[in-house]
Amino acid sequence: MSTDSAPDVQLEIGHVLFMDVVGYSKLLINDQRELQEQLSEIVRGTNCFRSAEAAGRLIRLPVGDGMALVFFHSPEAPVQCAIEISKALKNAEKAFELARPAFEAQVKEAPDSADRHANLGWCCAFMGRKEDAIREGRRAVELKPESADAFDGAIMNCYLALIYARCGEKDLAIPLIERLLKTPGAVDSVVYSITVNDLKYRWEWAPIRNDLRFQKLVNAKP
Repeated sequence: MSTDSAPDVQLEIGHVLFMDVVGYSKLLINDQRELQEQLSEIVRGTNCFRSAEAAGRLIRLPVGDGMALVFFHSPEAPVQCAIEISKALKNAEKAFELARPAFEAQVKEAPDSADRHANLGWCCAFMGRKEDAIREGRRAVELKPESADAFDGAIMNCYLALIYARCGEKDLAIPLIERLLKTPGAVDSVVYSITVNDLKYRWEWAPIRNDLRFQKLVNAKP
């Protein structure tokens, strides 16, 4: 009988930060590559990334339209890194300026495409171009209303709600969110999801998260 004992297996808990690029799949390959490179540069420039990488306590995973960072030294590390990235993105106007012409060209190519107007509006919202963002979001809803397409029409309204929230239009966003939560047929997507869990945890809703009306929707009992 062998006396060899089974090797000790050491388990560690990883704390994950996921990131994705809005509208990534709509961009041309060269634009996708450039945005990925810019995102990587921003992430690599954060103190959390550099310190964790130097200590060998970080794994970086590509996830198609973004990346995932797995930290092993602290559960607070993903949050701290996200805050650093958020601050850096405030100064990343060039990245949005790079993406916007691509979205505009796609709208020009297919002006009756609701999806393309929605993506352009979402991009403009992140750039702080409030009037352009809302105009494009509303145009998307006009092109694909729920009365004509119950499923995709609801998705266009989800985009519009996100645009309203990003632009600080709480009085427009919250009633729309409330209605979409009651709309038959759950909408569940990486970009435009409107479910209670998404409202609770997705960073995109941060601009209106502290509004009491929003909190009421999030904490409502089923």
